[in-house]
Amino acid sequence: MNKIHIMIALIAILLISTFSFIMMNKPKKEHDKIEDEKELIVREWTRLSPFPHSTTRMVVSEKGTMFSREFEGGFYAEPTDLEKWVEASPGLYSAIKENISSSTIQYKITPAGGAAFAEVIIDFITGEVKFKVFWS
Repeated sequence: MNKIHIMIALIAILLISTFSFIMMNKPKKEHDKIEDEKELIVREWTRLSPFPHSTTRMVVSEKGTMFSREFEGGFYAEPTDLEKWVEASPGLYSAIKENISSSTIQYKITPAGGAAFAEVIIDFITGEVKFKVFWS
């Protein structure tokens, strides 16, 4: 009986591993394309350069009605990459800057693409970036 349980457990592990490998290596689906579209809209409305190569944990949420649309989210990146990104991003470079703390700056951005509001908050110690943009 124990050999049967071990055999079933090994088969289950093999199936789970195979499924995980397939899921991680599959081509982009519609959900991924939607996430890419959200990131492009955020970049356009906030006038940001492409996100740094070290970007991790990207999250973009979307809210709105037929009269409004809002994107809020953030990510993490290497602080040295963020400094270069700020210089390369027209929206950040020309924004009104406000020091929130010794390591955190709030960028009040002149939005593009018909947006009414855009801001980015960056902590240059932790590498955390938060953004919010909307039109109505």
